[in-house]
Amino acid sequence: MTPAAARQAIAAADLRDALSSNQFQLDAQPIVGLRARGEIAGFELLVRLRNAGGELVAPDKFLDACAQYGLLAALDRWVLLAAIEALRPHAQVLAHAPLFFAVNVSEQSLQSRKYAPFALEALAAAGLPPSLFCFELKEPAAIAHLAAADALIRELTAAGARTALDDFGSGLSSLAHLKQLTVSYLKIDGAFVRRIGADRVSDSIVSGIARAARTLGIPTVAEHVESAAIAERLRELDVTLGQGFYFGRPQAFAETVRQAVMAVQPAVEAKTRA
Repeated sequence: MTPAAARQAIAAADLRDALSSNQFQLDAQPIVGLRARGEIAGFELLVRLRNAGGELVAPDKFLDACAQYGLLAALDRWVLLAAIEALRPHAQVLAHAPLFFAVNVSEQSLQSRKYAPFALEALAAAGLPPSLFCFELKEPAAIAHLAAADALIRELTAAGARTALDDFGSGLSSLAHLKQLTVSYLKIDGAFVRRIGADRVSDSIVSGIARAARTLGIPTVAEHVESAAIAERLRELDVTLGQGFYFGRPQAFAETVRQAVMAVQPAVEAKTRA
């Protein structure tokens, strides 16, 4: 075995150990209503890796490695099960919450055609409604595997879950497929969102996506909203939701769940008394 191959083998083993020993952790970032001026509509779940030394490893490093070693599907399952475990004790309260928790579905999970049955079975076992989750597919993967994406979206939607096309705009040919891929949200590629107001091409692309989505009746989510000026321009373009450091940085998912339950609890108790 070459030194490079040995390093790769160790890296793959480390990732498998991290999955089996729960070295990954969940953070969450708020997704807010742009028209509602900051009302939280949901949260995106973000996975982090803490190495043996206790240091956080950047997602772009371990996600690339997971993709290389065919471990993304296993990571997808870990994320969903960890989220369910955190939400399960609050199932009765959160069943009435107008919130969603967004999780990513990798291309490897999409190709397996096993993710939707796994997700729905896990949610049913925990007593959590599928409507509490939004399952995000990246646009390039969905278009590359259109039949599998269509099947997954239909199965999850029929069960009451939400779905989204993530990084939308990186391949505008997908506009032609939106009538087939009947998703709940379009998440506009943050690379364009960051540059609106300063770059006419990006502004035009975001405007075009927002206009097309309105025509089809699909709410839009702008990623990487990093300033008040960007948020205001998105409102002008009638983008529905925003996500980014301007609205809130990622925090531990356990704290997010605590805050969500506290926010929803009074309304649920009032409804129960009525």
